[in-house]
Amino acid sequence: AMLAAAPAQAQDKAKDGATPQRARNIILFLGDAGGVPTLNAAGIMAHDRPQSLFIQSMPHVGLSDTSALDNWVTDSAAGMSAIMTGHKTNSGMISALPAADGAITPVKSFLEYAEQRGLSTGLVTNMPIWDATPAACFAHVATRKDKDQIFRQMLTPRFGNGVDILIGKG
Repeated sequence: AMLAAAPAQAQDKAKDGATPQRARNIILFLGDAGGVPTLNAAGIMAHDRPQSLFIQSMPHVGLSDTSALDNWVTDSAAGMSAIMTGHKTNSGMISALPAADGAITPVKSFLEYAEQRGLSTGLVTNMPIWDATPAACFAHVATRKDKDQIFRQMLTPRFGNGVDILIGKG
């Protein structure tokens, strides 16, 4: 997955030598399945050269290994969970780790950490809110198919006070 955060005013020295202010907010742009080859292909198609898209010129762009614990091919549940929590998990699990007894151990997402610090949070997606990719921001379930539990956790979160704005289709 390719990630880009904005505004990207880190503690790096500015070109004029002054230290810029720290970023107050983070906006995470995520292109599902949008790794380096996909972005380069899009740049070649649009501009006849790789590394030509705006996202590739952002000052802070990161790559993440989002492979699942239990499968060669990662699904979006395990992939987005890795991005949001920093922990790899099994395919189909959303922001949770497998436990020995077959249960799950919920893992906080960085969105939930932001909520606990009193920051406003929001989620905008072109997918249904219960889809694995957006759900990994706020839900903790053993299977991505558990839409009822995903909705319950959207309304009564385990960590923090819940996402302030949720916009999706469906």
